[in-house]
Amino acid sequence: KELIQGILPHIGLKFLDLIKKKKIYALPNGIDNILWSPKSSPFIKNLYDIGSYQIIKLEAKQELNSELQFHDDGKPIVLLMARLTEQKGINILIDLWGSEKEAMQQIENLLNIGIKLVIYGRPSGGVTGTIHKRLMLAKEMFPDRFNYISHYTEEKAHKLLAASDIILCPSLFEPCGLVQMYALAFGTVPLVRSVGGLRDTIIPYQLNPELSTGFYIDEFSHENLKKTIQEADFVYQNKKIDWNGIIERGMAKDYSWKSLIHHYYSFFETIRQDSKKNKKVIENEIA
Repeated sequence: KELIQGILPHIGLKFLDLIKKKKIYALPNGIDNILWSPKSSPFIKNLYDIGSYQIIKLEAKQELNSELQFHDDGKPIVLLMARLTEQKGINILIDLWGSEKEAMQQIENLLNIGIKLVIYGRPSGGVTGTIHKRLMLAKEMFPDRFNYISHYTEEKAHKLLAASDIILCPSLFEPCGLVQMYALAFGTVPLVRSVGGLRDTIIPYQLNPELSTGFYIDEFSHENLKKTIQEADFVYQNKKIDWNGIIERGMAKDYSWKSLIHHYYSFFETIRQDSKKNKKVIENEIA
C-alpha cells in the first residue's frame, strides 16, 4: 500500500516516459480463476477440467444445439461474446454501413463455411439501432445456424463458453481484453485480432502450431475474418490432435491475478527507483 501511494503521483508522466523508452510493453489484466473456471463455475451443470473437457464440452454443445434449435451435425459452434460496438469488431462481422442485403450476405458467407454462429452481447444503439435490427433479421433468416442473444447474464456467459468450440475477438483495438482469457480457461479456442492484449495473450497456430493457443485475425476486414474462421475450421475438422493441443495448452495457462500481479509490482518498483534517481540528480544540481 505504501509503495503504491508513494508512486501514484508519478504514474501518469512516468508511464508515458517508460513507454517512449521501451522499458515496458504491457500490463496484463488478470481474471478470477475460481469464478471463471470450468472446474468451479457456479453456473454450469457439469464441471470439467483438462482431463474431462472432451466429453463434457460435447455434452454442453449438444444441449446448446437443442436449446437454440440448431442441427446437431458436429459443426463447430462459434461464439462472439462482447459489447456489440465497432471497437469490438462487430462491423467486420456484419456490414453496418452498406445495405441490409449485403449484411445478410456476409452472415451467410460465414455460415456457409460450415459453422454455427452465436452472437451474445448488448448492442450499441440499443434495440432501435442498426446492429440489433440486422442481427435480429439474421436470426430470422438463418434459424438453424445463427442465433443472437442481446440480454447479458454471467450465467449465460459461462454456459455459452462451456458449449462453444471457438470464440471470436475481432477488436479494432484492445488494451488487454478478458474474454479471450475466459475462453482459454473453458477450452474454447480464441480467434483474435493481433492487437494489444489479444496479441499478448494468444500464440497463433498460423505461426507456431506446436505452441499455439488460438488463431490471429491479421487484418481488420470481413474477408480476413472469414479466412481465419476457415483456417480454424479446417484444423477442427481435419487435425483433431492439433486442435486438442490448442485447447489443452490454453486451459493450462494461468491468467489469474495471483500469477500476474508481479508485473504490477515490478512496474511500481521501476517508477519508484527512477523517481529516486531523478530526485538525487536534482538535489546534486541544487547543491
